Amino acid sequence: MNFPLDMNRNYLLFALLHISLMTWGQEPVFVHYTAADGLPSNTVYSIVQDHEGYIWMATETGVTRFDGIKITNYTPKDGLPSSEILKLFVDSRGIIWMVCYSGEVAFYRDHQFYNRKNTPWLNELKLKQWPNVLLEDSKGNIWISAFASPTYCIDPASGFRIKKRDFSRSRLGHSEIIFEHDNGQLYMYSDSVLSTIDENFSVKSQRILQLPGIAFSLNTHSGSTVLYYRSNIVEIDPAFRKALCYLNGY
Repeated sequence: MNFPLDMNRNYLLFALLHISLMTWGQEPVFVHYTAADGLPSNTVYSIVQDHEGYIWMATETGVTRFDGIKITNYTPKDGLPSSEILKLFVDSRGIIWMVCYSGEVAFYRDHQFYNRKNTPWLNELKLKQWPNVLLEDSKGNIWISAFASPTYCIDPASGFRIKKRDFSRSRLGHSEIIFEHDNGQLYMYSDSVLSTIDENFSVKSQRILQLPGIAFSLNTHSGSTVLYYRSNIVEIDPAFRKALCYLNGY
């Protein structure tokens, strides 16, 4: 029997409403995985999901891939440059970037790990410690930077061509955080100063705002930029002309 279109719509709406009411009051289900379940360590520094749906975890004793059922652990014997991996990042091409505690950078692509031994250009990334910047901009460039170290811009589309600049030797000081605004502009936060830069490391304008010290994290939301400090939070308006400080979370 063919029902009128309005009746079909009403039936679909009723079915969706019924499902919503059935699930609304249910508690979320959490499954706790530990070393007893196959993880190499109970200490997990970073978690990402790749383009195939696998969950990757960086731990103090290697990297883990989880498909929802099976746990697969990888160590330096499998190509990791080090056992202690602090950060993972998946770019738009599906490459999984990895940062070691020592500052060494590696990546995983097409079922293979790439490190300094089998990928010579990775030796050009000379970081004195593990990076505080690891991101991809809207053009596909990968940005890597660490305290008291050069800032690197890698272009995977051109055979992983690397550009670098050592801001620690300039009047800007070392780069602490690099991020891309919703308008596509790249910003660098260094030594309490917010500046604009581009992929050629040219500083378009300096000292846009004087900010209170070293931030340990940054986020962008609805055009605004939020910097997180140990004792306060600073919100910068979309035009980057005014900063509001919230002490102790207020």
